[in-house]
Amino acid sequence: MAELMELGPDRVSIMCGFVLLVVTAIFAAKLEFADVLLVAALRCLAQLALLGLVLEEVFALDEPTLVFGYIVCMILLASREGFARTKVYYRGMLLNMLLAFLVSIASVGLLGGFVLVLRPDPFIQARYLIPICGMMLGNGLTGLTLATDLFTAHLTEKTDHVEALLAYGAGPWLAMRPGIRSVLKRSMLPTINQMSVAGLVSIPGMMTGQVLGGSPPLQAALYQVFIFYLITTGTFASSSLMLFLSARALTDRRGRLVVAKLRTEQRIKIAEAVLVPFIKLKNYVSWRCCGGKAGTPDKKLKHDPAVKADTDVAGAEAARPPPSPQCLVQLQREQAPDSPGTLRFRTAALREGGRERGPVLLRDVDFSVCNGCVATLLGPSGCGKSTLLRALADLLPNASPEELSLEGKPASGMRGRSWRQKVRYVAVPKAPMEGSARDLAAQAARLAGVPNLQRTAEGLMLDWGMDPQLFTKPWNQLSTGQTQRLFLCIALASNPSVLLLDEPTSALDDTATAHVEASLRSFLQRGGTAVVVTHSRAQADRLGRFGGVWEVKPAEDAGEAEPFEPVVPQRWWEGQLQNSLKPPPACIPRCSAQQL
Repeated sequence: MAELMELGPDRVSIMCGFVLLVVTAIFAAKLEFADVLLVAALRCLAQLALLGLVLEEVFALDEPTLVFGYIVCMILLASREGFARTKVYYRGMLLNMLLAFLVSIASVGLLGGFVLVLRPDPFIQARYLIPICGMMLGNGLTGLTLATDLFTAHLTEKTDHVEALLAYGAGPWLAMRPGIRSVLKRSMLPTINQMSVAGLVSIPGMMTGQVLGGSPPLQAALYQVFIFYLITTGTFASSSLMLFLSARALTDRRGRLVVAKLRTEQRIKIAEAVLVPFIKLKNYVSWRCCGGKAGTPDKKLKHDPAVKADTDVAGAEAARPPPSPQCLVQLQREQAPDSPGTLRFRTAALREGGRERGPVLLRDVDFSVCNGCVATLLGPSGCGKSTLLRALADLLPNASPEELSLEGKPASGMRGRSWRQKVRYVAVPKAPMEGSARDLAAQAARLAGVPNLQRTAEGLMLDWGMDPQLFTKPWNQLSTGQTQRLFLCIALASNPSVLLLDEPTSALDDTATAHVEASLRSFLQRGGTAVVVTHSRAQADRLGRFGGVWEVKPAEDAGEAEPFEPVVPQRWWEGQLQNSLKPPPACIPRCSAQQL
C-alpha cells in the first residue's frame, strides 16, 4: 500500500484560510459567534500541535513511568474539565469525578482492554496506551458531565418526588432510582447514536486514521469495533460510579436529601489562570465585534465552553431552594401528656442544615399529639406549617431537634427509614410523578410490609366514589383532586402509626372532603395519630373535635400577636359524633400564641 501522505505547515495553513473565510462571513452576517469560532480554531491548532510535539518525545522514550505519568495527567485534566463544565457543584465533586475516571480507566481500559483483549508484549507501549485512554477519557467526559448535570437538575427540580418515596420508608438509593435510570439512559444516548451510525453515515476517526496510515481496512474496522465497545463500557462505568458517589454526597447519615449542598458560585478563576492568552484574545475580538465599546473586553460570552458564564451561574442559582421562614408554634396544656403513644416534638431553634449560624426554620416549638387524636395546624402561607410536618417526618436534612419521639422511643435511636415507615408524611408533588398509582402502591406495600395494600386502597376509592381504573392511569393524566385522593388512599392503606397531611383536601369539593374526613376519623378510631395542615377554619373546627387546633404564626409577627381563644369551643366528646373513642385528657389543649 502507498505510504501516508505527509502534511506540512504550509498545507495546513491553506485550511486555516478556509476557516478565516467562514469567520469573516459570520462576522459580516453579525451572527455574534465569530469570536467563539476563531478562538476555538486557534485553541485546536495550538493544543494539537503541542500534543504532537509532546507525544513524539513520549513515544520515542517509551518509558513506563513517563507513560503512566502522562495518563495520570490526562485523568486530572479530564476531571478538572468535567468539574468546570457542570452547572452546579457540591463539595467533593472534583474528587468523585477523579475517582470515577480512575476506576473506569483501571478496570475497563487496562484490565479489560489490554490484559484480556490486546495483550501487548511488552505490556506498556505508549502508542497503544495513550491514544486508547485518551479516547476513553474524551467520550467518558461527555457522558459523565451530562449524567452529573441531569442528576443534580433532577434532584433540584423533583425534590418532592424523591421525598415522596423517602416518606414511605425508602432508602436514598431506592428513592432516587427512577431519576438515576432516566439520567443513565440520556447520558448514554450520544455513545449509542455514535455506534448506530458507524460505518453507514460516517467512518469513525480511529478507523480513518489507521486506513490513512496503511492498515488493512478489515483490521482497522476490528480495531474501531474494539474501541467503540471499550468506550461504551468505560462511559457507563464512570457515569454509574459518579451517580452513586453523588447520591451519597447529597444525602445525610439518616438518608435525608440535602439539596442545599449544591452550589452555583462562579468557578472561572482557575480556568482563566490556565487559559489567559485565549481569554484575552476572545475578549479583544468581542470588543472589536461590538464596535469597540467601553467595557466590552471584559464581557464573558455564554458560548465559551472553557469558561463558566455569568448567565449560566445566575440561571442555576434557582437550583438551591430559599430557606424557609422562621415560625413560632406555642402550645399550652392543662397537663403534660404521659401517654406512651404520644408523638413529641420540641426545639428552641431548629436551624437550616444544622449549622450554628444557619437560618432558623422553627423556633420555640413544644408540640405533642396522643393516640386517637388529630392536631390541626392553621396559619398563613409560608409561616412554616409544612416545615413543621417535614421536621416531624425527619425529612429536614442535618436538623436535630431537642426531642422527637414516638411511643417514648426517640427518632435518633431508629434508622431514618424505620421512623418514616411509622410516621407517614403525605404531600402531593407539584409535578406529576413517573408511572401510576399502582406503581407507587406496589413500592409502598413492599416498604410497609402490607401485601394487601392495593386491595385496601381500591376499597377506599370505592367508598369515596372513585373509579378504580384511575389506579392504573399515569399520574400526568389525572387531575389534581384525583392525584390528591390517590395519595391519601395509599397512605391510609399503608397502615402507619402517624399521618402527617399537608393540605390533604385543598383541591377537593365538599363531598370528597367529607369522604376523606370520614376515613380519617376511622383511622383515629383504630388508634392512629394525625397532624393536618389546612387553610380552612371550618375544617379545623371539624377535625379539632378529635384533638385540638394550633395556630402557627410567622416569627416576625409573633411579637404583635395577642392571645386568642381556643379555636374549638368545646371538647369533642360533648358533640354528637358516633363511634368515637375517648382520647386521653392530655390531648385537649388550650392553644395560644405568645410573644417571644
